[in-house]
Amino acid sequence: MNTLEALENFSQLCDQLSASMQTENCILRGANPLGEEAAGRARENVSRLDTLLVSIRSASAVPTSDRPRARELRDRVMQKLLKLMLLSRESEQLLLLKGSSQRPVKAPAPTVAQFRSAYQASCA
Repeated sequence: MNTLEALENFSQLCDQLSASMQTENCILRGANPLGEEAAGRARENVSRLDTLLVSIRSASAVPTSDRPRARELRDRVMQKLLKLMLLSRESEQLLLLKGSSQRPVKAPAPTVAQFRSAYQASCA
């Protein structure tokens, strides 16, 4: 497999990841919990991503005649990756917001030593 083929496969996977992450993002924005199906697809896509990254690293060099096309494809893939990172960050923020609204954080109960020191400070 040459670099162009590997980049094209990677670009297609980025499109699939984008669709999957868009779905996840819509689910997180709504009241529906994230389904196991979506999580399974995400895990599958990440494993495919790892495989494609290995194939890109081990791909043969691009012939001189295909370099402009490879540059364009590389730029397109980089834009897709940036979009995926932004979507991932937004989903992470939504998860943090949902998690904090579902589980109120309780302050830890004061220890005996803290009571004692507070009492002694108020008496002094």
